[in-house]
Amino acid sequence: MNHLAMLDATAVDATEAWIKVAPRGSVVTRDGRSYRFDPETLVARFATDRVDLPVDLDHAISIKAKLGERADAVGWVKQLESRLDGLYARVEWLQTGLSALASRTHRFISPTFHHDASGAATWLHSIALVAAPALSMPAIASASVANSAVAPLDPATLAAAAHDYLDARAALGVRMTFADAVLAVSGGTID
Repeated sequence: MNHLAMLDATAVDATEAWIKVAPRGSVVTRDGRSYRFDPETLVARFATDRVDLPVDLDHAISIKAKLGERADAVGWVKQLESRLDGLYARVEWLQTGLSALASRTHRFISPTFHHDASGAATWLHSIALVAAPALSMPAIASASVANSAVAPLDPATLAAAAHDYLDARAALGVRMTFADAVLAVSGGTID
């Protein structure tokens, strides 16, 4: 697994960061469930609702609410954005969330979303920091990268990831340039 964009919870500007929430298109979770993510649909719903989405630990808000228990947010989604490779969120992290990321107890993102009968995600309810994600995506919490919110990629790794991305998009009938693929896999940041 390539760790393309990794949040450094010890960085000064880590209190607010963009993270990948879900890939674009059809996915099969690690336990075999099938879903489809259309980032534009989810961004439009977020814009219509005009409510910041909570980030929690281990889906606590969804699980504990059913039991009448308290579950605090560890961050807030302030903005959603559709990108070529999926749905991204600008998260304003609270100290509890930064602590979980810094200690690496919860390294992965797991979205909680409503979906229709076909498995198409219709709106995002919340995002959880988890230890064992359902979606196969890079970890956002990794070893500290001094004074940087995004770990730089070496050119060979970046090129290989961009070629893989181009191949995957071509299989879906999507044409794009190599430069667009580089920007997509790097989260729009090239150091």
